[in-house]
Amino acid sequence: MLSTFDSFSKIDDCSASMDGGSLGIVLSDAEGVNHHFMINRAISSLGTLKFNQVSDANGPLNEDSQILLITALSRIRAQTDPSDQCFELLTEFAQSLEEAIEEKGGN
Repeated sequence: MLSTFDSFSKIDDCSASMDGGSLGIVLSDAEGVNHHFMINRAISSLGTLKFNQVSDANGPLNEDSQILLITALSRIRAQTDPSDQCFELLTEFAQSLEEAIEEKGGN
């Protein structure tokens, strides 16, 4: 899974949920395969370990995967037109991910 992050090339879709603010993004890799990611901000998860948890289709990402995802998001953001409908959410997703890692005492 870790090497997959290098192949992400663009954001294809994004969403903010009505559950309290969970964020979802869909990134495609060089072969056009979509990869879904979500930051759990559901009101029902407040005060639990699941709040701000970052997941993909395989479940929660470990810290190493989160750091690699931040790198991929930074690269994709630099290539994304600021007028793209997902640009702001992509930025918020990356910032939230960075903050979550800092809160856990990561890099």
